[in-house]
Amino acid sequence: MLLKDRISDFMKDSGLDAVFVQKNENCYYISRFTGSDSFLFLTKDADYLLTDSRYTEQAKQEAVGFEVINHAGKLPSVIAELAQKHKVKRIGVESPFSYSAYLSFSAVMDNVEFKVCALDNIRQIKTQEELKCIAEACRISDEGFKKTIPYIKPGVTERELMAVLESSMLLEGSEGKSFDTIVASGYRGAYPHGTATDKVIESGDLITFDFGAIYKGYHSDITRTVAVGEISDQQQFMYDKVLGCVEYIEGLLKAGETASDVDHLAREYLKKFSLDSYFTHALGHSVGLEIHEAPVLAPRDHSVLMVGMTETVEPGVYISGVGGVRIEDTVTIEKDGVTEEETFQIIVGKGDENTWRVESPDGSQTLLFFMNEKQGVDFVAITDGEETVGKSSTGIKTSVGDFTSGLTYDDISVKRINDSYNLIGAKTSYVENEAEEMTLSFIKEDADYEIIASLAFSAL
Repeated sequence: MLLKDRISDFMKDSGLDAVFVQKNENCYYISRFTGSDSFLFLTKDADYLLTDSRYTEQAKQEAVGFEVINHAGKLPSVIAELAQKHKVKRIGVESPFSYSAYLSFSAVMDNVEFKVCALDNIRQIKTQEELKCIAEACRISDEGFKKTIPYIKPGVTERELMAVLESSMLLEGSEGKSFDTIVASGYRGAYPHGTATDKVIESGDLITFDFGAIYKGYHSDITRTVAVGEISDQQQFMYDKVLGCVEYIEGLLKAGETASDVDHLAREYLKKFSLDSYFTHALGHSVGLEIHEAPVLAPRDHSVLMVGMTETVEPGVYISGVGGVRIEDTVTIEKDGVTEEETFQIIVGKGDENTWRVESPDGSQTLLFFMNEKQGVDFVAITDGEETVGKSSTGIKTSVGDFTSGLTYDDISVKRINDSYNLIGAKTSYVENEAEEMTLSFIKEDADYEIIASLAFSAL
């Protein structure tokens, strides 16, 4: 449906003769005007953009289909003239419409009724172009976080890590930060919105990073929790269950679900591990031209999720004196599931008995690998049912170079993402190789780098 038709239907359903628009996000969304200090007045017959002399020429170029008017500081009087011209009796206004604005408008329009309306709702279902912008904002955030990882170590401060992350996102193409970046380490991780301070990072800390970039006005919102050095069993338990909750919810989200029901399911999942009382905020929210949009995955929101909506999935556990864990992805609602914006995920901890399993998409190849006492990798490679066992004292090689210097083997884990496989360094480990694609090759200790099994991985 065309935007003009959606606005017309919105006005009809809301019983309005016109809508006065003052929020910058809605002004841009409806008119595509990129300036500020401007307003829209939408009627059944005509659309107006009201601004001052600084922006009239720009508005005429950008706001196609709008009559541009210089209000010259007399906005209420101009609106009154237009309302009289179009025989307007009821005007819809947005929630930011202030009491003082109401007094000034009603003083010159005593026969007009003003009604607060939810104009933001016309932005709930994103177009493909909008989704591309949100995906790019996620990519920028992702790259900024990757470039921050090498700086995460004992001795630096939260504020220093914030500076690295924010500057990295700017250099990657962000128009600004979506909100005040959160870097909360150690005991401060129990503060869900703990913005960065001068607290020094210590070994054994969990650190929560919550950050976002802006691309063409559209926001991203990502949270990652990482560990510095060895963490306690309690910290590991918290992390594992929050990550499990994210994966559980993303596995069931789809069009037709009710926002409040999804939030309830997340709480029920954490309740199984006696962690629900430490989850103190909504499960998620939509993102777009604003960082927080509706629908909200919360007990109070009973909206039905629809194809093309975006949602964040961000369960968290916060325990005073211990710290906190939050992991947040941004997803697009689809008919039979969700599309997760591709973002880098650090998996904290190790696999069962220090063993990891990777299967190729067609099921023909399975790789099992784990640490040996020489800090190399023991592995079992099973291809079409035939098993090969070997060891490597020098580590893993790739078809595009050696990245063993940037990788700590006892922190390797593998996560399946959309039928591809990402090698993910846990805790403070990272891979320096930035190739588009790499192939992991498992080699024998005494075979002069003979490749006995390999599997393609996406680059970090």
